[in-house]
Amino acid sequence: MSTDRPLYVGYMPTPRRHLLALRAIVPLLLVLAAGIGILTAGTMNEPGAAVWDTSAVAEVEGVLRLRPVPHVVTPDGPVLLVEQGKFGAQERAAAFADRGVRVRGAAIERGAIRLIELAAGDGALAEAPAAAEVSGVPTASRRVRATGEIIDTKCFSGAMKPGEGRRHRACAILCIRGGIPAAFIGIDEAGEPIWGIIEPTDSGLPSESTIDRVGEPVAAEFDLTVRDGLPVISGLTVSPR
Repeated sequence: MSTDRPLYVGYMPTPRRHLLALRAIVPLLLVLAAGIGILTAGTMNEPGAAVWDTSAVAEVEGVLRLRPVPHVVTPDGPVLLVEQGKFGAQERAAAFADRGVRVRGAAIERGAIRLIELAAGDGALAEAPAAAEVSGVPTASRRVRATGEIIDTKCFSGAMKPGEGRRHRACAILCIRGGIPAAFIGIDEAGEPIWGIIEPTDSGLPSESTIDRVGEPVAAEFDLTVRDGLPVISGLTVSPR
């Protein structure tokens, strides 16, 4: 049976008609792929000046508090504690509650949010009785209305880039469920930047309604109190924005 249509066989030269089509289509596909890449990059949030320094061991001293989340109160401000991976430091920190400690690990920092990812082994947390205690007297709470996003503090502060937005939502939910402190970060009604740690429920985690809104633009209303220099959010209600 004869036919005038070229037949392509892998071990034979490509028919001329096919070559002409490929020479036209391949460049167009490359241009299209580049355009999609540029558009995708343009819609991504700027990760900011986030730092996750695993090249050196950071060390701080202060008083360890378990509530609202594990953190060390230092003369330079609060430092949140987290474990390696997607886990909070509640279990290791519990033995040192309200005591002077020396903490060692990797520094994670973005703006006012500072964390230490605890080093492996028993030396990451050690008692330090001489550590200076900072006053734990809270400020009076105030009611705040703001727009912004619920984030996991570890990834947002440098462990992932981007560490916020819908692209990071699934990872952030896993981190928060694993005990990483959750926070709200945004802009208040006066146009001022605002952030705070979201106070966990009795389960040790934020409410399910809060977790459901992680990584999405939201309008929020809450009470804000500063304890040991740490802004803490309670009575949080959020709605889609």
